Amino acid sequence: MTDTLEDVMREEFYERLTKEIIDDNRESIIGEFALERSRSYYLSNPDLDIVALDVLEEAEKLLSVSPSASIIFSYSCIEMTIRDVLLKPIAYGLVHDEKFSELVAELVVGNRHLHKLLFHILEEAGHIDFKLLHRSKTAKKNIWAEKEDVRQLRDEIVHRGAKATDESAKVAFELASFFLKRLFPGIQRYYLTLDR
Repeated sequence: MTDTLEDVMREEFYERLTKEIIDDNRESIIGEFALERSRSYYLSNPDLDIVALDVLEEAEKLLSVSPSASIIFSYSCIEMTIRDVLLKPIAYGLVHDEKFSELVAELVVGNRHLHKLLFHILEEAGHIDFKLLHRSKTAKKNIWAEKEDVRQLRDEIVHRGAKATDESAKVAFELASFFLKRLFPGIQRYYLTLDR
């Protein structure tokens, strides 16, 4: 059966229309795909936060025993939460090939230079603006600035033998708790309740 001129024209019209729709909506189509893939990651890894929760529990136990050790564990929890619980599902969602998703997610999350891109994606998707969030109403700095303060103190403890105060250990623990117990559940809930 040969195509008539009308069939050829109709086919060309649909091809142009499809290309136009894809070109005009590429970001939302890819975005929807990435959201669905990230959702899939959360569904496939329901215990994503277990290791970070264990580390947070250790940080809490150390609060009254050794504020310096507590800060080290609190910051480790913050790093794990950011890397493994918040960013990795997004990196996984950006890879379209199931076979390579895990590997690429590991590589992307392992590269600190790419964290900025992943945080931008988090912000663009409307999930988080780290510059606006505070762990409490009384916190003077946003969570990202506080995270950097805790990182700096952790580095001073580990590399220079500095001692932490009870107050700084409490702030670090509260910040780690905020990332893992407040921020993560909200993002996870968002992905798991996406309309299908």
